[in-house]
Amino acid sequence: SGKVNLAVSVEGAEIGPPDSGAMHIHVYVDDSDQYEVVTATETTVSVPNGDHTVRVVLAQPNHEETQISDEVTFSVSAAAGGAGDEGGGYGGGYG
Repeated sequence: SGKVNLAVSVEGAEIGPPDSGAMHIHVYVDDSDQYEVVTATETTVSVPNGDHTVRVVLAQPNHEETQISDEVTFSVSAAAGGAGDEGGGYGGGYG
């Protein structure tokens, strides 16, 4: 499996823990209906080797999702000689 760096850019909203009243990000991997709550603009996502899609959705403090979202498709594969993993990075904009 690989760890993929995920970075998002959000304009016009404070990102932080939901209990602080701040907006946050729901991160979906592939076709899962389960999300990870992310309270910062940078995180890592663990995925096995292969092709993946990560979708991010800006969410209200009560976890109600907004219509602001983006997604990226990438591939994770073992490095030559099996000496580790390589992953794609992601940068998206919200405003």
